[in-house]
Amino acid sequence: MRHSRLTIHRSRRRLSPQICRGVADWRVSLARRGSVWVVRQQSTHMRTFATILLLTAGMFVNTSAQNTNSRRASAGSLEIVLNLQKADASKTSFYNAVPFSAAKEITMEVSFRNVGEVTMNCMDLLNGATVIWDGKEYKKAQLTQFILAGFSELPPKTAWQEHLALSLYDIPSEALASVPHTIALKDSGSESNTLKIFINPDK
Repeated sequence: MRHSRLTIHRSRRRLSPQICRGVADWRVSLARRGSVWVVRQQSTHMRTFATILLLTAGMFVNTSAQNTNSRRASAGSLEIVLNLQKADASKTSFYNAVPFSAAKEITMEVSFRNVGEVTMNCMDLLNGATVIWDGKEYKKAQLTQFILAGFSELPPKTAWQEHLALSLYDIPSEALASVPHTIALKDSGSESNTLKIFINPDK
């Protein structure tokens, strides 16, 4: 009888539904807590990644703003000195002139003076220059690839001189009548001195 009771007692310990149910509930609860932990870990990583993106974007905006400010500062630090010249017969040298027989003979001798603190790009200066003819602004007919003699940048506190043909600019023929005209050059928000010019076909 003792043996029989002992057997029954052991069987109840092994097959108790409450114990089995409790073990199953514990496993499910553990699994759920594990899932929540994983999700929380993923959420933490996403927040960290988002923070890094925001910081990077902020740095980019600040850098862009600094670059914009630098360009604006350099634009206000440009001085332009204009002189009008005519090419000689060999087309290799120029001399100063006041009257011209035709607009196509006019060559602008331009001195760019960087009096600021920011280095300027020479090609940008040449292609960005516009002509103020009789008070009206004209752009180039098309962008020109200039051949720069050893110059690509204009550092602060330096000057650079170049020749630009008036024929590069999209000035209509009716605006080039044989009357006195005024001319100036504008670039990067700065304007040169204004000169008076005569176009006399008989000269």
